[in-house]
Amino acid sequence: MNEAHELAEKIEGAGHGGGHGAHAGGIGKFVGLTMAVIGVLLAICSAYVGSERTELVQTMVEQSNTYSEFQASSTKYRAMMAQIQQTYAVTPSRKLATEALERLDQIQVPRESQELATLQKATLKELTVLMTPRKSEVESFLATIARYDEERKAARAWAESYEDEVHAHFEGSEDFEKAQLLAEIGIVIASIALLRSSKPFWYVSIVAAVVCAVIVGKTWTNLRHEVHEAEEKQVHAKEHYEELRGKKDANGKRAAEVQDDETLAKIRERFGIAAAAPGAKAE
Repeated sequence: MNEAHELAEKIEGAGHGGGHGAHAGGIGKFVGLTMAVIGVLLAICSAYVGSERTELVQTMVEQSNTYSEFQASSTKYRAMMAQIQQTYAVTPSRKLATEALERLDQIQVPRESQELATLQKATLKELTVLMTPRKSEVESFLATIARYDEERKAARAWAESYEDEVHAHFEGSEDFEKAQLLAEIGIVIASIALLRSSKPFWYVSIVAAVVCAVIVGKTWTNLRHEVHEAEEKQVHAKEHYEELRGKKDANGKRAAEVQDDETLAKIRERFGIAAAAPGAKAE
């Protein structure tokens, strides 16, 4: 832009020095005014190009941080799925256990071994019951997996909600850059008009200035509308994600964290392990 102003000053000086040129045609001051207007448009375009590129980078950084939330939720979900699949693999099947007991009942046992066979079958039934996880615990496990799945989907929707804003800032910077290029061309054409006192070149520079102004105005209007809609989508997606995670209580813990604490308390109670004091270091 500074180079364009220097070029305009040199050309204007050349026109004054020649004694004819722009003044001979009577359009010198109008061409100069046109160049000033195009220079203002060029400065505006340059400012908007820099602003939109900054907003683009900032939005992409925010989207990257949001994708971290999605990756964390996805990791928890996959870990829980692997755990439930392992539990399913090592848990005896009720159907197969029942069929096995029925086959044992059909085996002919000598009369003197009847009591021992009955004891063995009862022992097998008890072992099957002990090795089978309680229904309430499995339901809690499945509920946790479902919650992690919902969080994962909500986090992904939140991250993807930034795509519209990223696209808007990218397209906006591209359109402002096109307008900037048009303004630079307009200044060059106006400089030629000033040098040659040419009305056709002056008219062309005016057209370039008008088209540049139209592009700037249209891009600014569309950009503000698209960014506003994208930001609203982001707010709704974030609220949905935060709602799934649960609100924090007076102690600063979410509902999921309270549930995890209750599960850990049950495990400690079963194995007779006392809870560690806050701030205590493990030996």
